[in-house]
Amino acid sequence: MALTFLATTQLPLQQAIVLGAILSLLLYCAQAARQARFLALTRDPEGRWHLSDPPDRLPPGDVTVLYYAGTSFFAELPRIEQALPRADDAHGAVLILVVRGAPDVPSATMAKVIRRHARELDRQGGRLILAGVTPGLARILRMTGVDRDLGPGGIVPAAGAVFEPLDRALADARSWIAARSGEATDGTAGLRTPPDPPT
Repeated sequence: MALTFLATTQLPLQQAIVLGAILSLLLYCAQAARQARFLALTRDPEGRWHLSDPPDRLPPGDVTVLYYAGTSFFAELPRIEQALPRADDAHGAVLILVVRGAPDVPSATMAKVIRRHARELDRQGGRLILAGVTPGLARILRMTGVDRDLGPGGIVPAAGAVFEPLDRALADARSWIAARSGEATDGTAGLRTPPDPPT
């Protein structure tokens, strides 16, 4: 407010308006970057979803669902990546990222963040699934080859009802974990066999 007041008294009006608009944009970007975060989604016995803080690390052999609440500005991606649960000792774990709420145009930088985490989970014997993927993000993932890192069924499009992509991703994740458990029983736990994509 002080800078805008000084600009309107010391600069021509058109320059003061441009300066005020730039300052407002910078403040908005800073606020949006601070507010961006991951929230854990948990379902109660009645089937209702609740928001909570994400875990520090992924529990092995279980499904973790995270909802991204933010605007995916370029500057906030490194901080958001650090907020993801740790993947060490995540054998048989599945992380589902609900990205339907990301409103801005996806970037190659976002695709790199997804690729790094997908590969880290794969090295630890886990898996990453994206639920509610918009057409723009799906196109970027195909162009950058991230869809191959995610594997079959790793991208669930944002189609149908609001929670339909999440339900499909959950069913896929549980099938994958069940298949891994069966392989461990047969002594073939080292072979990764993702389930077929949903039809």
